[in-house]
Amino acid sequence: MVYFTQIEKTEHYKQDHAEEVPWDKVQEILANPDQIKTRGNILFFYLGDYYLICKIEENVLRVLDARNAKTCPKCNGELKTTEVKVADIGIKICYQCLGCEYFSF
Repeated sequence: MVYFTQIEKTEHYKQDHAEEVPWDKVQEILANPDQIKTRGNILFFYLGDYYLICKIEENVLRVLDARNAKTCPKCNGELKTTEVKVADIGIKICYQCLGCEYFSF
């Protein structure tokens, strides 16, 4: 079970992600996520095309990163989903921006 008494916006969220994912959307994702993954004290919340990366410190959930998975983090262009065949791994999903050279797996 995950326990926190407070939710806090980090400076990084305020400067780099608040416009793409407003605070009311962050609260919606936290309240009703499709999926939650943990890695130590780092939590990943997923809802539709959105995801949050948060960290729990001293019972405070700090929102580090918030993104729309269909929006390019470099230019805010549209991301295209492509299946890529990787040797020894099989098929993996790749996100490519239609507006710049950004891509991620």
